[in-house]
Amino acid sequence: MKIFKTILLLTTIFLIIHMSSFGQNAVVYLKALKYITNKNAGKSIVVCDTIIYLPFHNFTEEICKVWGKTSDIVHDVLDSIDRNQGNRKVVLNEFKNLKFAGKEPTTIVYFSNFYSFMVIGETIEQKNKKYGLSHDAQTGFNESIQYLFLFDKKYSLKRVFKIRLAYD
Repeated sequence: MKIFKTILLLTTIFLIIHMSSFGQNAVVYLKALKYITNKNAGKSIVVCDTIIYLPFHNFTEEICKVWGKTSDIVHDVLDSIDRNQGNRKVVLNEFKNLKFAGKEPTTIVYFSNFYSFMVIGETIEQKNKKYGLSHDAQTGFNESIQYLFLFDKKYSLKRVFKIRLAYD
């Protein structure tokens, strides 16, 4: 059964990537999603179709190492990126009702805006089903794992950093 679910997931991602209406940024999200689902194998996952604001500055230390810059410079750049994101919410129709493994999802995946070849993915254990996929409601007194995905200019996954956050 596990092999069937893996084949189904890979087939779904392959078909979505090769659909002509699927943009390059969406392909980046799918690569990040594939990474997250592999790291959370066996969990019942649902993907939020709304791209939300997740702050890049949480990864200042990790990006300092990659860019070889001081934390002041990196923090200023990431702060600028975060301000440009604002609270814009974009819906990816390709993620509508996208669920993996199981009937009742227990883990929700959220994504940030794609900016400067970076995107953040976040996994949160769904604590309160009555609030659906609302990020604000699910983060209350909860923990999450955030992944920073760095891509090269050909949109290949270059590096991934992971941090654990405690909300409230």
